[in-house]
Amino acid sequence: MRFTKKLAVVPLVFALVFTLVQGVAFANEPIFVTVDGQQITFTDQGPVIVENRTLVPIRDVFEFMGFEVDWQRSTQRATLTRDGIVIAITIGSAVFTVNGTSHVLDVPAQIIGGRTLLPLRAVLESVGYELDWDRNTRTVIITFGDATGQYGSTLQELINQAASQARNQDRTSLNEQVEWRMLWLVYPNVRVETTTFQMTTAQRQYVHDVAENFRQAVESAVPYITIHNSIVFIEELLAIPRTRENMISDRSIISQQLIQQDLDRLLVQGNYDNVFAVSRMEDPFVFHGGFAASTITAAAGFSYTGFNLGWPVTIPDMERPTSQTTRVAIHEWLHTLEGFGHLLGIYFPALHGYLDLPQYANYEPFTYCPELGNWPWYQDFLQGRILYSGTYMIGMYPKMWRLTPRVIYHARHERE
Repeated sequence: MRFTKKLAVVPLVFALVFTLVQGVAFANEPIFVTVDGQQITFTDQGPVIVENRTLVPIRDVFEFMGFEVDWQRSTQRATLTRDGIVIAITIGSAVFTVNGTSHVLDVPAQIIGGRTLLPLRAVLESVGYELDWDRNTRTVIITFGDATGQYGSTLQELINQAASQARNQDRTSLNEQVEWRMLWLVYPNVRVETTTFQMTTAQRQYVHDVAENFRQAVESAVPYITIHNSIVFIEELLAIPRTRENMISDRSIISQQLIQQDLDRLLVQGNYDNVFAVSRMEDPFVFHGGFAASTITAAAGFSYTGFNLGWPVTIPDMERPTSQTTRVAIHEWLHTLEGFGHLLGIYFPALHGYLDLPQYANYEPFTYCPELGNWPWYQDFLQGRILYSGTYMIGMYPKMWRLTPRVIYHARHERE
């Protein structure tokens, strides 16, 4: 049953309780509530304090924040919904749910004097907001604790929206362009043991060609994202030690730890979404292919990948990765996106699934598109169109692209 003005004659008035630190309330002193700096005007019952708890009308507060409020009298249940967030609260229960996940109230939801009460802090913080109490102005302050600013939503809201799209197989496109910033950190002079490798002029130019091919290919597959490439050549000789963190299968790579000083100097943290560490080595040291050392949720604030530059070739079509080196770069970057599965709590494709997993039986590796390798698989991955077990589509849905490593990093650190 929808909670509308027709229910105004019913003595049940929704209110939420916000636990205060200390303070004595006086009935004739008004209490204010602000949301992200904007003061709420209450149309009926204003906030009151009872036993050091502030009772706030649910309809005025949550509708001001963009939620829809439904009340089911038969089940004594309130449901608040907004952009994929569903909060369910039941009278008499100390448990409420957010999108099916249970959370505990420090005071059970209850009706006192014909009003429904529950701890406001627990509910709002569960969906990414922060609450504070200004004793001097008697104001409950609600803020977007991990706001992403550019989207007007909290990190948790963006997560919920993206997860909802994926679960509903909703490919509604974005109305805005989302920028992903890539740093191509190139080491043209490296030494392994006593052997030094130096990039030629042609190989240096090839780095630029691969980066541009990467940009155009990804943007052609996902038209609502913009790839911003920054290419930096570190000319100083880089010695790569034969240590565990700098090797894969006894072949040499450039680990993130090895170049951390360069990453710090270039202010990578929070300013880029992915780092490609690029070098040019040859046998017996070179690791053919690439690697992904972290995902989009990395604490560092960016994902980290690397690869060995292949032999320069002419790239005839920049909107398709006809270069094997470009496909390696795309492949390793896609590995970093696998972190969305854990972040959103959804099924997400295993990037190597096309090789031998029966769930992806429709894909035959490297045989259906000889000139582009497994690019058709990557395109479906980027567009959320990988058929899983013959029943539903998984991969990158549009709203996932808003969750760049930069957005995740800044949202989390705003709360500290």
